[in-house]
This record gives sequence, C-alpha cells and structure tokens, in this order.
Amino acid sequence: MKRQAAVLATILMVISRIATAQSTADTPAKQGLPVSPFIGQDTSIPEGYSMRLSAAYSPYDRKTNFAYGNIAIGIAGLLEATIRHEGAIGSPTGLLEPATLFGLRLQIVPQRERFPAVSVFLNTMSEAQSNYLGGNDLSLSLPDLFQRGVKSITFEARTTVAGVALATRLNDVVSFSASLGGREMVWRQGWSDYSVNTGIPSTPNGTPPTPERSRLRLDWSASVSLHPLDQLAVIGEVGSLPFIDIDPSSLLIEARQGLVGTIGVRYSLPIPLSVELYDRWYSETRERTNYHQVRIGLSTEVLFQ
Repeated sequence: MKRQAAVLATILMVISRIATAQSTADTPAKQGLPVSPFIGQDTSIPEGYSMRLSAAYSPYDRKTNFAYGNIAIGIAGLLEATIRHEGAIGSPTGLLEPATLFGLRLQIVPQRERFPAVSVFLNTMSEAQSNYLGGNDLSLSLPDLFQRGVKSITFEARTTVAGVALATRLNDVVSFSASLGGREMVWRQGWSDYSVNTGIPSTPNGTPPTPERSRLRLDWSASVSLHPLDQLAVIGEVGSLPFIDIDPSSLLIEARQGLVGTIGVRYSLPIPLSVELYDRWYSETRERTNYHQVRIGLSTEVLFQ
C-alpha cells in the first residue's frame, strides 16, 4: 500500500505541473480547493472544465495501511462526477476500510459574490463491502462480545446518499459548507460462528446468512475553513457516517449511524499543489467505536477554459 500511495503522489505532482502550464490569463478564476478532499460536498463547481485530485495516506495506522484518493471532473460549472477511494462504512472493530464510491453533483445555483453555491448530489458504492471478523479481531477489539459467544462473523453492507449541499465564502478569512440529505443502508449478515444459541437455526457449518435488511437515516455534514494567510487553511469538519456493529443483546449484525470529524491544516505551494495534514476521528457513540486516524495528503486542481 505504501507503493500505491507513492504512485498517487507522483501522479499528483505531474498533474500539478500540467496545471501550471494551463494557467493563462484566460483561465477561469479558481474557486478554491475543497475544504476537505475526503468527505462532503464541500465546494462550488468552477466555471469551465476542471479536474480535482487528492491522495492521502495514513502512515501510523496499523489497522488499515491503505491509500485514499479522490478524482472529480467538473463540466461547465454545472455537473461534477467523482470517483472516491474512501472509507464509507465503519466496522465493529473501528476499521474504516476504503471502498470505491461514485458520485454525481448538479450545481443549480453558482457561487456569486458572498451568495452560496447550491447543488444536489448522489453518492453510491460500486458494490457491497464485505468483511470477516475472526477470533483474533473480536477477542482484541470486542472482548466482551467474544466472551459472550461471538467466535467469528461476516457481513456485507452498502450505502447510498442523496441530498442538497451549499458552499460559500463568508469573507476573506472564513469559508463554510454544509449538506443535508438521506442515507440508505443495506446490509446482511453472512455465515457466522457462535458458541451460544442466537435464535437463528444453525448447521454444522455455523449460522447461515440472514436476509438482507435496509434502513433510512438522515445524512448531514458541516465544515468551516479559516484562511489566516492566502497559502494556509485551518479546517474543521463534522458529519454523519454509517457503522456496522454487533448488537450486544442479539449478537447479530446491525447498521447504525455515527460521526466522523476532521481537524487539519492545508498549505498551498507556489505551484497548484497543496500539502495537507489531517486528524480524523470516528465514533458511533461516546462509549463504543472511538477511533482516530492521522492522514498526510496532497491535492491539486486543473482548470481548463
């Protein structure tokens, strides 16, 4: 995965040089990089044609050791298509493994002066995310549930989000963005092994898969970016994030809603390239699944007439 992160960083460096060559007097005015390249619908779509790329890596995260990325293509200040390699669903052990997500966003009101840009969006996973939690995972991360009889458990889950987003720059120092919509969670428990009776008929191979279930929840996010210097941004962001958990009463897989937060800084280099340092935390409740992750990232933006 370190090689994957290095490749992503190299691609961003090449793109940034292309962006420098593209910068002419006729290039549309830059709207600014997203407040955070990792979550949210947090920027206006620039006029003309644009391509935004970001890559990040968590060097101290022993659980994931994954690279994360985001590619967004903007068309005529109206439509944006995105492909994200990002953690979309938290697991019972706190792991936020990245999945491929596709997104479409239609900007219905462009940003003018201090008035916000307003857009509608749809984000969905390309396929269900599968996960297996064995005895070592459960005994270390969820010892109470392991002692109560959960020996191994598998599940599949996917999520789709649709809603409305706005982004605005309140003044030369403060930017604000927010989104509000609905989230559908679809999940199913697969073959699992228990040492107790869970009420589900079992076979010699364990407990068979349960029927697929779904749930609708409110989805939201809000972010603030402070720009004390033109090259420097201090970022804070919080939003909702789905979690798959093991219900402590039934010992079965259950979908829940949690929080994801981001605190970080972004420094813009003289070339169209930004270096970013983020601390992201995930939490289902105050008592369960508290986990944080430090990320180092790069972002760039190419604007075409």
